[in-house]
Amino acid sequence: YVRDGNNLKTTVAISSEDATNGCTIHVEPLAAATELPITINLRPGEVQEGGCVKTLKGKGWPGKRGRGDLLVAIDVVKDGNGTSEKESSTRSKGRFGKANASHRKRRQR
Repeated sequence: YVRDGNNLKTTVAISSEDATNGCTIHVEPLAAATELPITINLRPGEVQEGGCVKTLKGKGWPGKRGRGDLLVAIDVVKDGNGTSEKESSTRSKGRFGKANASHRKRRQR
């Protein structure tokens, strides 16, 4: 995570297939030992080639005026399975810093 005031920022990479078909992303909270993972459901086509940023209100750093927001940058990699060198680089550096998120494909019906 990268802290920006009371906001927290993190990055996760998904495959272009997941961006097209939709998927579920699980973000580990800052206090992983006491909080459940945060789930983000992405609809098919919601994330375009350039990626996007999802803002989760009240999931950031606690402060005097309440909790900040959690900003999750979602980057799309083009290899199809989410395991390319580009993703490894994105996960280690990311748009905002170190990535602390994972993703899982939604069941196809």
